[in-house]
Amino acid sequence: MWRKALRFVGIVSALSVATSCSAAPRVVAATDPSSPLKLERIIPLPGVSGRIDHLTLDTAHGRLFVAEYGNGTVDEIDLAGGRPIGRIVGLHEPQGVAYLDRLNEIVVACGDGSVHFYAASDRREVAQLDLGDDADNVQIDSRNGHVIIGFGGGGLAIIDPADAQILSRVSLAGHPEGFRLKGSRAWINIPDRGAIVAYRVPAALQRREADTGNVIETLPACGDADDLFLDGDRQYLICGAGHIDVSTPSPAHDASVRVSTAPGARTGLFSPELEKLFIAVPARGQPAAIWILAAAVGHR
Repeated sequence: MWRKALRFVGIVSALSVATSCSAAPRVVAATDPSSPLKLERIIPLPGVSGRIDHLTLDTAHGRLFVAEYGNGTVDEIDLAGGRPIGRIVGLHEPQGVAYLDRLNEIVVACGDGSVHFYAASDRREVAQLDLGDDADNVQIDSRNGHVIIGFGGGGLAIIDPADAQILSRVSLAGHPEGFRLKGSRAWINIPDRGAIVAYRVPAALQRREADTGNVIETLPACGDADDLFLDGDRQYLICGAGHIDVSTPSPAHDASVRVSTAPGARTGLFSPELEKLFIAVPARGQPAAIWILAAAVGHR
């Protein structure tokens, strides 16, 4: 019996979104001295085409792992050297990826429902299991090291990585595109049900009470929103239209800034330990790459 059970919280949004009267964010380049995010480095991803999905960090060893959905690969990047140092190939639509620090392994979830475990030291596969279909976002429960994976037409699988066994499954109302864990709770993005807090149509970002789901405020947002991260009281909303909206809760909306990136760059990862935001830029008129942006001094 799994004693530390998660409580799954659904937040159902309204069908229409009324945004506030806040002024449009000021647009700056990541190289602009006034930008709250500073472009620190660009790491090319040679031979990578198609969409890039999730990222994961191994901060202890200075490595970033990149799930390259359209390429069928996962790249290992040496952050100090600023270059890829290894690649896992032959995967079917790798989507979710996470680093298991207790085992020094990485787990990769794929579009065909397969889940692969690799030794992070040499990228050797050590285990595999099948969730049936569309294994997607991967999160690690910090309380016990269990792997949580969204999959199929509506489910979460709780997996013990020590023996790659499924402990339990939780049924949902639709496919979980993404989710976040905090203690015994999980907040889940179920687009087909309209259970989201960042909207693409119309483009908007909403803040809600965690316990009740009541709307606090709704703000305009960049187009094709995908990933959202919190940095203290600051929010980073990453959008495929080629922007990152950097904002703080009201009443400081005049401090909102829209940082320009690149078309299709809608997937990212924020590291509070490194105080950096990693952005996956697909090959669209320019080679695929990882952008590393640092939170500017005085903007945190």
